[in-house]
Amino acid sequence: MSNQQNPHDARNVSINNGEEGSYHREQAYASYAPNNAPNNPSGAPYYDPRISTEYSSKRDPYIEKMTSNLWCKAGQLQSMVGSWVGHQEWETSGHHTQSWAQDNYQEAELRLQANEPSWTHGEYDRWMGKLEAAVGHVTGDPEMEAKALMRTRQGTEEVEKASEL
Repeated sequence: MSNQQNPHDARNVSINNGEEGSYHREQAYASYAPNNAPNNPSGAPYYDPRISTEYSSKRDPYIEKMTSNLWCKAGQLQSMVGSWVGHQEWETSGHHTQSWAQDNYQEAELRLQANEPSWTHGEYDRWMGKLEAAVGHVTGDPEMEAKALMRTRQGTEEVEKASEL
């Protein structure tokens, strides 16, 4: 086998087209790949969620929080199963996935605290505002209806801002 890099290998693709904050997949594999570890003699392929083509720091922070929470639970489960069956590679891989997911969750939380616009949050506010406006109209509560219309307007503005990003 030659030592020449295969240009079609997924590990040779940059994420975010080389923009600031992006990283090269080869760096991710080198820093986080049990395939290269001495305890992985099989060299079996390993899926790293951080190098998925879908990953981007531009994703909606609410969606990123939910996704990270799921990956954290998956990592916990994988490390627990690895511990039960005595498979060190699974246990280690699960801990790595859990750690990555927790870091990603914290980053998304910071983005939300910095008031980064979220399409998901905006849509939620928009629809809840419409629902509250209908309830206010039916119950004859003009104050509730006015607050709901303001919430709808704010939700729409947040969706528009998030769409511009």
